[in-house]
Amino acid sequence: MIRIKINNQAYLIEDQYEINSTTFEHSEHLGKGGNSSVECYLERGSGTPYAIKFIPLETHTEFHKRESQRSIGELKLLRQLDHQHIIKFYGFKRIKIKKLIRSKEIEVDALLILMEKADCSLKEYICSNSISYAEYSGQILGLCEALNLIHGIAVHRDLKPENILVVNSTWVISDFGLCSMLDGSSPEITSGNKAIGPKYWLSPEAFSRYIDIEEHRKDIALYSDIYQMCAIFWFIINRKHPSGILTEQDFSGPTKLFEPIFRGLQHESTRRYNSTNDFVETFKIAILETEMATV
Repeated sequence: MIRIKINNQAYLIEDQYEINSTTFEHSEHLGKGGNSSVECYLERGSGTPYAIKFIPLETHTEFHKRESQRSIGELKLLRQLDHQHIIKFYGFKRIKIKKLIRSKEIEVDALLILMEKADCSLKEYICSNSISYAEYSGQILGLCEALNLIHGIAVHRDLKPENILVVNSTWVISDFGLCSMLDGSSPEITSGNKAIGPKYWLSPEAFSRYIDIEEHRKDIALYSDIYQMCAIFWFIINRKHPSGILTEQDFSGPTKLFEPIFRGLQHESTRRYNSTNDFVETFKIAILETEMATV
């Protein structure tokens, strides 16, 4: 059996699983999330690597019940999303895993989600490579379109370079564990005065939630995802974080792309985009105009 850790709690998982009549064998640990562990398993026979996300479904406290409900919501969302720039979902299974408490092994329910395995995160890729406009322009547009698809169902709330993965040279959005479903079906597990989202990529309204001044409290909504995505775009193009007061002099990419990204990084959400569709169309025009200017 394989020992993993989730939220500082040790669990034991099997070294092989059968999913959709195919056997997968454990290879290595890939990473962990707030309530999950991600492991690499190889398809028996072909040796093709896949990522399997293990999520305990514990219900002994109200918090754990809500956390389990959110995990089921993540699975439902993944099953609805099909886009080149969104991580591919291949299947799931309800399983039992062993929770280690002192010298005891306690069997608990868990969810196993089978996905494509990435080569690396976008953060790792950007830090290790010099990215040209020819490479990032199509990827940026693809990420805009993928976010538009997600926004028909949910708010992601956890967009950061570590959650954009590189799979066979395509950049894909992953990790939907913090998503808030637009139909209200995802229970909140974060208390009212805590920031929701990636620590270094929070939108202004997420920071204001943490500061907890009532007159500045705003929902974390679609415009918050747009802020986070534009912060990622700034990082891709300039290889640095969009902190401080930004001007065009700080931007090293094509002139036509500065304004669309700068608009998405506005402090006041009403100065960003009216919709994610508007966001996509604006970037389409900017990229088209940039390419026409070089002809």
